[in-house]
Amino acid sequence: MNTLKPLAALLMFAGSLLSGCLNLTPPATAAQAHGLKLAATSSICVRVNGPRLQMNQGNLELAGSVAKQSNASFTAFSHLDILFYDDTGRIVETKSITFSPRSVGHSRFASQVGYYALKLDPPPEGTAKIEVRAHDGDLATPHG
Repeated sequence: MNTLKPLAALLMFAGSLLSGCLNLTPPATAAQAHGLKLAATSSICVRVNGPRLQMNQGNLELAGSVAKQSNASFTAFSHLDILFYDDTGRIVETKSITFSPRSVGHSRFASQVGYYALKLDPPPEGTAKIEVRAHDGDLATPHG
């Protein structure tokens, strides 16, 4: 009977790890984050959950998750634009990335959350703020 408790704890830990509920990537310290500020902007189809800076194998990385907005039907054609701003608010650089899985929340059996990560070592010169902005359209779709 006593062996069931450690086994149950091990199974719960393994289940959390496999489901993505347990994040083993450490957050970046203030020094590692270079004082960067983060912002998130959702779209009609995609809700951007709070982005974070983390250390992944010694590299600074921007990471986070997205979900389907409650009024949206799908997210398969959406992506994320990562905007790098300087301290005056001018855009220094923009990168477009996808999240995985591409289609989240389209059924009760589908993943309800998508994940993204972007290596930032080093961040673009002069970057003071990073915004993760959801864009409903293919990567090739014009941005307005």
